[in-house]
Amino acid sequence: MTYLATCYRDLGRGEEALALLEQLLSLGLKSGGPEARASFNGRRGLSDAYFAAGRTKEALALREEDLRIRRRFYGEGYEETRYVMGNLAVSYEDAGRMDDAIKLREELLKLVRQMNVPRKQELLEILHQLAQSYDAVGRKDEAAKLREELESLKGGLK
Repeated sequence: MTYLATCYRDLGRGEEALALLEQLLSLGLKSGGPEARASFNGRRGLSDAYFAAGRTKEALALREEDLRIRRRFYGEGYEETRYVMGNLAVSYEDAGRMDDAIKLREELLKLVRQMNVPRKQELLEILHQLAQSYDAVGRKDEAAKLREELESLKGGLK
């Protein structure tokens, strides 16, 4: 169904694509509940389609719901939960909600530091994105401090 929805979207048949994705999410919820892989995939696909259709409020609501469920079901430290946090921060930025994006990225940075995540690339990406967010809202000093840390960490990887 996802492939068919993608084909519809690519052919300019967005409403039909949305209808299929809504049906797919409904099936995932009925068959496995909100924590089922099909439900997670359904929310992600439908939220992407909502964004593409300019339905930002609905897209963000699905992504926020997805994060709440992942936090409850998997916990904060789970890699996919962190991934969804980062994606939601990007979505907030795209929607002009910089304060929400920054708050979520700060939370993510704190979490990754506490966990001492072995994937240093994840920490580097978060530092870079948060520095960009700070720059965007005029928090230049905070952005500069993050960039200094970023450069220091990059030097340690060589």
